[in-house]
Amino acid sequence: MAIPRFRTALLAFALILPTASPAATPAAGLYRGDAGHEVAAELLLGEDGTYYYALSVGALDEESRGRWEEHDGVITLITDPKPVPPRFALLTDPNEPVRTMQDPPPYLLVTMPNGRGVPGIDFIVHCADGTTISDYTQVDGWGTVDEGPGCDNPQWVELHEAIHDIHSEPVVIPAGTKSLHFRLIPNDVGQVDLTGAIASIEGDSLLLMQERGLLRFQRVAAAETPEKPPE
Repeated sequence: MAIPRFRTALLAFALILPTASPAATPAAGLYRGDAGHEVAAELLLGEDGTYYYALSVGALDEESRGRWEEHDGVITLITDPKPVPPRFALLTDPNEPVRTMQDPPPYLLVTMPNGRGVPGIDFIVHCADGTTISDYTQVDGWGTVDEGPGCDNPQWVELHEAIHDIHSEPVVIPAGTKSLHFRLIPNDVGQVDLTGAIASIEGDSLLLMQERGLLRFQRVAAAETPEKPPE
């Protein structure tokens, strides 16, 4: 579980919150995910109207922070600042193959800004005859410049990273392209925009509805809430 990794951040965030009358903000408090041992999640609703959220499930770790408002029993989250989503950038020179240690070079390669190859990127190549080629990359790319994409006239390609749900727009493949090199630019990967997510409280339970679905949280007992460490 990744919850211990952001426990320090959660504690630091809690320590900067000003005190207020609990009666004025009854929804404020620390809530812990109640979705089984495969999912770890926490949501802190600060008495000053700020929130901090963190989720860990499988290979996915994400967090979010911003403001929260409550109207007629419905809590709404507003993420601030807005995270910049990760994206794929095409680096291909259509007249030159991708230069790697692989011989022959791959037809399609995805790398990080440091040049390290990224495995597990799903892609679909759309061909002029209506066929499609679907597969995923390895660290050293996919295919070779000699084999090409598997059709004579590829038209465009789409990329998808499943863990963080990173999609590319359809990218046109210029005629004569020998290979495709994309860079995965992380930006604020792992930071999620929860603007518009809504929650309701039923007793000690908080139900959060967001893009990934419904998450149930339980209010943490007072003895378990973060406390300032001794000087």
